Formats: sequence, C-alpha cells, structure tokens
Amino acid sequence: MSALAKIRTAWDAFWFRKVPPHSLAAFRILFGLYLLAYFLRFAPNAELSFSNRGVYAPFLVPDAGLPPFWAWTLYLVTLLVITAFILGFQTTFATPVLLGFFLYYYFLNFAVRDTAFDRLNLIFLATLCFAQLDRAWSLGGGRRARQDQDGLVSIWPIRIITLQIAFLYFGAGFWKLVSPPWHSGAMLRWTLAGP
Repeated sequence: MSALAKIRTAWDAFWFRKVPPHSLAAFRILFGLYLLAYFLRFAPNAELSFSNRGVYAPFLVPDAGLPPFWAWTLYLVTLLVITAFILGFQTTFATPVLLGFFLYYYFLNFAVRDTAFDRLNLIFLATLCFAQLDRAWSLGGGRRARQDQDGLVSIWPIRIITLQIAFLYFGAGFWKLVSPPWHSGAMLRWTLAGP
C-alpha cells in the first residue's frame, strides 16, 4: 500500500468509520437536558422575554415578537420538541425543528448577549441535524437499528463536536495567554462586573 493510500485510509477512518451509537446518544440526552434547563429558566418571564408586550432585543432581523398567546404557544412547543429530542423520538424531524426554534430565539433575544455558548449551541444543533441520533437509548430507535446490519453510526458528528470544543477552549486559552489584561487580573475584574 502506498503512502498516499495509507494517509487516505487513515483520514477516512478518522472522519467516517462506524462506531457504536451510545456516545452520540449520551451527548443527545445530556445536551437536550441542558437545552431544557436553558429554556425552562425563561418560564417565569417568557411573556416578557419573547412576546411583543415584553422587552426583547432583535438582532439583525425586524421586530419579530409575537403576541403573548402565540409567544407562549411557541415556547411550550419548543419545550415539547426539546423533550422529543432528549427521548430520541423522531430526531430526523425534531432536531432541525429545534434548530429553527433556537435560531428564532437567538435572533429575537439571545444574540445581543453575544455569548460563545449560544453560538456553540447553534453549531451543535446544526451538526446533529445530520447525525443518526436515534440508534441507541431512544424511543423507536431500536427498530431502525435492527434493520441495519451493524447498528453502528458514522463518527463524523462526534469528531465535529469534539474539534469544535477543542477549538473553543484552545482559542480562549491562547487569548488569555497573550492578552496583557488577563495577566494583570483587570480582565477578570471587568468580566465579574458584568451580568
């Protein structure tokens, strides 16, 4: 086997080999629980945060606040979609819908905070739209896994998520290493003075 063929084989194995679905299912469940907690914290103030009777800050979109009844309806449907995502129920449908809802809330109110974790949530949801999330620990996933001969999933979504987290922490660490305000402690003072 030539050196180029070995490199290509190693590349394909790194990005596309088949692996058991359990780590992806565990990520789906834990990420879904995080999203559920993230959205449930808005429950006492959903009308204030998401309706046209409240205080919200649209980002790069026109005024998109719904009347209170529809804002509550959309909020409750979002919670149901997150629950379906956690349970692994119809994930090929639930994940893109969840991404759409998160984008709506992102541009309605979340983007003005400019937080890395909101952008990371979008990257994770976009990646998971193309993953086989219901192969393990899911409602209705067992039937589909039995139809496949191996029941395995491609590793590429796991690689994308892993690399994204590595890039995020490397970038933050590198910035702290080369930024003088982090060395003096001034940045920490101003960061803790925020929300």
